Amino acid sequence: HEQDPHLWKRVNPRADERSYGMHLALAMNLIRPSYAWCKGNQFKTWSLILQLRDPASYERLLATYATLGTSALDNQATSVVLAHIACHTGKSVAQMNGADVLGYQAALYEMRATGTRVKVSGQHHAWDCLREMGHLDHPSDTLRLALLRSRLSPSELVARHDLRPGPVPDLLVRYLSAREGALDYSTLRVLSDVLCRLFWRDIQDHSPETTTLALRPEVASQWKARL
Repeated sequence: HEQDPHLWKRVNPRADERSYGMHLALAMNLIRPSYAWCKGNQFKTWSLILQLRDPASYERLLATYATLGTSALDNQATSVVLAHIACHTGKSVAQMNGADVLGYQAALYEMRATGTRVKVSGQHHAWDCLREMGHLDHPSDTLRLALLRSRLSPSELVARHDLRPGPVPDLLVRYLSAREGALDYSTLRVLSDVLCRLFWRDIQDHSPETTTLALRPEVASQWKARL
């Protein structure tokens, strides 16, 4: 259940049976959970799903770990990232590319924007591994460069939320532009999501007559209750 990533654990009281069943369903591509669900269920054996999906490409991944000479912790975090991508997309490691890693990164942005605390490790190494394996299919050598190329301006960040034209969206663009120099892009994007989607878009949808930040007390209290 996407709203409760742990609901499945209450179906069967025996932890070993339910974990085995869930791993089997994931490995066989019977279900394709969201990234939020995957992040909410931190199994210790995510890498087994990669191995069962495609043993040959998993062996190539292990060889790539050895070639790049990265630490066991980095490799473990990367296996988790790639397993999440495999479960969500239905792909094996051999079928993944740069767009899959960027999609995973975007999903983490969205989770952080809603206040969900998530670990953000392994993506950069996953990018390097796919590049080394020849699967990347992206012009950027590193994930950092890919994220820089895909950055949106403050006005584009606001435009993503389909706000009605008016003084408040204009104000949000100016505010984000003023903060842009002091914040990393990830933080800036989360801030824009909070202000645009969780605040003004919600006000716009529920109180369309409101056009300024001078909210009537009942509009403000209703927004707080919904939040």
